[in-house]
Amino acid sequence: ITSIIVTGFAGNLKGTYVYETRGTDANGPFQLAGVIVLDGNGGITSGEQTHNDPLLSVSDAVTGGSYNIGPDGRGTLTINTADINIGQQGVENLTLAFVSNSQALIATLDNPNLPLSNETSSGTLDLQSSVTAPTAAYAFAVSGTDLAAQPMSMGGVFNIDAGNAISGSGSVADQDDAGTLFPSATLSGTLTKPDSFGSLKLNFTAGFAASPIQFTAYIVDGTHMKLIESDNDGTGAGLGTTAGIAIGQGAATGKF
Repeated sequence: ITSIIVTGFAGNLKGTYVYETRGTDANGPFQLAGVIVLDGNGGITSGEQTHNDPLLSVSDAVTGGSYNIGPDGRGTLTINTADINIGQQGVENLTLAFVSNSQALIATLDNPNLPLSNETSSGTLDLQSSVTAPTAAYAFAVSGTDLAAQPMSMGGVFNIDAGNAISGSGSVADQDDAGTLFPSATLSGTLTKPDSFGSLKLNFTAGFAASPIQFTAYIVDGTHMKLIESDNDGTGAGLGTTAGIAIGQGAATGKF
């Protein structure tokens, strides 16, 4: 008889991971995106994140946290921030399902011993393999709602030139705002340099928007970035509550 010892998966999640979830909270559509550093021993050492709902977009440092994974690959993820208005008094509690050392599935699951967050969301945790500044053209797509809580989606291509400029040449965007279509709108802007966690700001001027649009981007690898809208400052400015992805076109740059 050969005995089989079943162990957990916590050591298989080690490194820097980009996460994003989408769902609803008490204010309406809710999105969360960020970066956390997992130590391979159940601890979160650092990170940063962006929270977005119809009332406010806010970015915060991740101050710590923990995670655990059981023998069946299921576990929990607890992310701590210093912002008591986020999650459960600054703590975000999620379930975790191990897929591989480069990905896990996550979903909000409040700690019943803390005031409820009223958040319901799900998404992914992806291993970060690069924080190199993006270059050339990226295709992007985001969805959510506008400031009037009407369904809205945007997509297109932004072309990055020298000097962190987003050129109007080769850049274009489409918008569907509650069934009102704005196809092939002009798109230009700027982007910031990535910080140490691979986070940067994309600042767009689009032909369909009266005010600038800002996304916080979290780099996953050399061709993928998670996007979350971060232009809602609580004063009614901004475009809406959206999130999505940008994918580098590589050799296809300029061909679409």
